[in-house]
Amino acid sequence: MATPIQTGFLIFMLTSSLSLGGSFIYVFAEGSGYPPYSPAVPDAPERVNRSRVLSELPIPEGFILISAQSAAYYDDSSGILHVWYGLREAGRGEEGNKILYTNTSDFQTWSEPLVVIELPRDGIRDPTIFIEDGQIYLFTQVYNSTTGRYHPIRLYRISKTGVFWDPSQYEPLGVVVDLGEPGEFDDAWVASFCLVKIDSVYYGAYEARSSDGTFTIGRTRAYNIEALPYIKEGQVLGPDGQAITNPISPRDAIVPCTFASPALLFIHYDKLSGPGEEWQARYLAGDFSKNSMKLSDGDLRPLDPYQQHNNICHIGLINGRYMFLMQSGDKPEDFKLRLYMEPPQSVGGWGEMLPRAEPIKQNLEHLPWLGTALALISPLIIGLRAKQRGLNIKH
Repeated sequence: MATPIQTGFLIFMLTSSLSLGGSFIYVFAEGSGYPPYSPAVPDAPERVNRSRVLSELPIPEGFILISAQSAAYYDDSSGILHVWYGLREAGRGEEGNKILYTNTSDFQTWSEPLVVIELPRDGIRDPTIFIEDGQIYLFTQVYNSTTGRYHPIRLYRISKTGVFWDPSQYEPLGVVVDLGEPGEFDDAWVASFCLVKIDSVYYGAYEARSSDGTFTIGRTRAYNIEALPYIKEGQVLGPDGQAITNPISPRDAIVPCTFASPALLFIHYDKLSGPGEEWQARYLAGDFSKNSMKLSDGDLRPLDPYQQHNNICHIGLINGRYMFLMQSGDKPEDFKLRLYMEPPQSVGGWGEMLPRAEPIKQNLEHLPWLGTALALISPLIIGLRAKQRGLNIKH
């Protein structure tokens, strides 16, 4: 059992992150390097359900949030989390959607969001990410103002060492997927594309809608990520061999979000059939390469006060704890894009299990003056160290 002074010293040596409203504390080991990072998380759904909000991403003046499917890259060499997400210019329609960039080094404060990808006539939003060979690939959803439909999916590339807030460094590579022929399952729109690599093959999933109003999830295949367009492979199928649709009604949306592992794809869907919207998140699990996936039975429910959840962006494990972005709120007009993380399970080597973070905060009230002082000044010390490392980037 640790003494109070040991506890205070430990907190002094750890990075403490406060949730929105200050209801609990998250702790990171502050050793000689940055927390280790792991991208694939097979048990991500369980981790989602025990996660809480760390912070809320900013919406700059003159913009509104409509759909914030996002792309995230955690640079474990610098400790910076980079995020791209779509916002709309206030007072405009779908053609006013643009992709913005922001970053954080403490998971609490964010740099000023800047527009980095926009189109002259069409709207563009909902980026997703794939990283390979030193390159960041962003798959984007386009609203075609000429046809009044969502299409095509466009691909952009930027170097991992590039200047992410510089729009000129995002190189357009071309069209990944476009509308199908009349009568096909994706002849009305294609949207919300995400990619996974299994063995040496790149598999894609995208939101598909037919002209009769049926929503399914389309599949693609490629052997080179830059060999465009990708080969279409029909729809994502369930164990019964039938196309997976919205569990409430096939005429309501089902949208792929992001792969947490090669065998796990997060999705969201409209749970309110007919007029109105109620967005909830689930996942598909199975063998994507063999086109056999099963839709989860229940909705994902992180530990937050919000009634609706969608647009999950998988980030991965940071210091053994799962982190992701998710759009949440009580109704669509109140949605915000938020950063979530599961709470700590133990504290470095002492073996004291902490299933929730609240006890850490409660224990601070009972520390002797030394432990309390160390705990209180630790955020200031950590902030100074972050500035010395040049991590607090303002653009």
